[in-house]
Amino acid sequence: MTATGALAGLRVAVADTMDDDVVSALRAAHAVIVGTVAPTRSGRVVADGGAEIAVTPDAPAVAVCVTPTAAALPCRLSVVASDLALADLAMTVLAANAPARAWPADVRFAAPPDRWSAWRSMAAPAPC
Repeated sequence: MTATGALAGLRVAVADTMDDDVVSALRAAHAVIVGTVAPTRSGRVVADGGAEIAVTPDAPAVAVCVTPTAAALPCRLSVVASDLALADLAMTVLAANAPARAWPADVRFAAPPDRWSAWRSMAAPAPC
């Protein structure tokens, strides 16, 4: 029988500091957990092709990273992925499994691709 969950067949690395609820949510969505990694290595695993997605409490500066506000999930985490669509998909799965913090199913966590060019053309904010 072929897995049909939202993350079916996608390789996911999980930071060794993430709790069992996060791993359970990923497995329920049929993600392939490729192993645990140090939070500081999560972004490198995605950038090096070892996984399409990584879930970590730290937001690395490589690949695409989505870090939601505290209202979305019960624990602090960031999703690192090879592209924005995968990051959004993984974050949606994790938010759906956080019943104490209801999040509307039709709300995307990441910017839709048709808005990227408009946002890229905006001037970068001045450094702090």
